[in-house]
Amino acid sequence: MNETRRIQIDPATDPTKPGLSPWLDLEDGVQLQPGERFRSGDFWLIPDRIETGDVEWPTRGRDNPLALPPVGIEDHFAPLAIVGLNAANQPTVFDLRRLFPALAQ
Repeated sequence: MNETRRIQIDPATDPTKPGLSPWLDLEDGVQLQPGERFRSGDFWLIPDRIETGDVEWPTRGRDNPLALPPVGIEDHFAPLAIVGLNAANQPTVFDLRRLFPALAQ
C-alpha cells in the first residue's frame, strides 16, 4: 500500500535560518537537510520499505547519503510583449511572440 505524507515546515524552525539546526527530524530516525535554496513548493520523494524499515536513498559509500535537489515546482517564464508609451503618451505594444504557421488546415 502506498502512503503519501506531507510534512509542512514551520517558518519559526526553518532550517535555512542562521543559528538553527540544519537537520529536520521527520520520523523514525529519518532526517531531511534542505539546501541553501529552500522555496515554497519544494518536495522530495522518499521511498521507504515497511518490511525492512529502511529508506531507499542514493548513497556514496555506506553512511554517506547524497544530497539531492528537490523535485519541487519549476517556474518558466516567456515574455509576450513590451508595452510602453510613445511621445504622444499613447500606448505602444511590441509583440515578442514567435508565431508559426498552423500545423493542420
